[in-house]
Amino acid sequence: MARILLVDDEPSILCVLSNLLQSDGHSVAGTLRGDKAKQRIKSEEHFDLLLTDMRMWPVNGVDVIKTARECRPSMPIILISAYLTPEIEEEVKKLGVERTIRKPWVIDDLLTAIKELLPAQSAT
Repeated sequence: MARILLVDDEPSILCVLSNLLQSDGHSVAGTLRGDKAKQRIKSEEHFDLLLTDMRMWPVNGVDVIKTARECRPSMPIILISAYLTPEIEEEVKKLGVERTIRKPWVIDDLLTAIKELLPAQSAT
């Protein structure tokens, strides 16, 4: 079971993803705000994976990802967004995002991506 930090500013998406991940056996810490996610990343709280949205206010997904890379460089990151462009995908890949998933997501694709990234985390 992994501990996943989930960040999305849409309450309904946060709820659906939390329930999905919990039903798959994961522990989920969810937040609607990127600034709160940054605080949690900087804390002593343990996370195995970050799953974040891109477009949020006042702190966007790129800022959350940058904080994660500074504070937890080996933590896998998945970015989900309805606004993925080749430019955004290239930018976040340079920041170390392992997977990008377009909204609306396919449940099996999301769960497969998480399963593929977690063994790499536990092996380090």
